[in-house]
Amino acid sequence: MTRSSLRIFNTHRGMTLAEVVIAIAIIASTVPLILAATSAAHRARQFTQTDTHSAWLVRDAQRRICNEWAQSGEKSDLGIPFPFPTEDSPEATMELAYRKDGTFIPADDTDQAVYFLSVKAEPYLQAAHQAKGLPLALVSIEIQADSNKRKKLNYRYISTREGIL
Repeated sequence: MTRSSLRIFNTHRGMTLAEVVIAIAIIASTVPLILAATSAAHRARQFTQTDTHSAWLVRDAQRRICNEWAQSGEKSDLGIPFPFPTEDSPEATMELAYRKDGTFIPADDTDQAVYFLSVKAEPYLQAAHQAKGLPLALVSIEIQADSNKRKKLNYRYISTREGIL
């Protein structure tokens, strides 16, 4: 046997320095992109969650306002009087606050508030309902989350003393 026929070929070869440098460059360029995409996705999720909570809180505020108007001045859970607007009375405004978990905060303790609602009610005159003697109010609710200071959501609806139309 000759020496060349006894040569055993090694099938496992190591990485060259060039391959290592290329691999590190690829990893170094993709890691910041992955982190940026993750951060953007987290912000988008947070904004969506804030919008969803805001919609729930507006519904709760609507319920509280309708309860206040239906009770006509009796003790309500708003903590402050919020009269139904009529042609004789000017528009009514009030501020409501909620914690992060969605619980209502009375007007005197807003230090822990995360969501702030500004409510404005004004008389709404429409001939069809006025003929029936049914007073209406146009209610505007503007909500802003403390964590999202740049975005305010606006809701408007028409209500009677007993509920939303």
